[in-house]
Amino acid sequence: MVILDELNNALAIDRFPIDDVLPLPEVIDVIKNKPPHVHLVITGRNAKPEIKALADLISVIEPEKHYYDTGVQAVKGLEF
Repeated sequence: MVILDELNNALAIDRFPIDDVLPLPEVIDVIKNKPPHVHLVITGRNAKPEIKALADLISVIEPEKHYYDTGVQAVKGLEF
């Protein structure tokens, strides 16, 4: 299993050019050419339609209760 944590968020960056370091065509090539025995997990919001089209499974997880709602900022060991 290979986990590309928050890859979708990285690909969604639009404040500066991301294609020079993370070109979408190269990501798509990696997904299409992964070995059959490898399970590839890509996390993050705002997945590109091209990524979704290649997915076998897409899950959306929504918080029911989150410590952010009480004003707690990022927690060491979880968010950083």
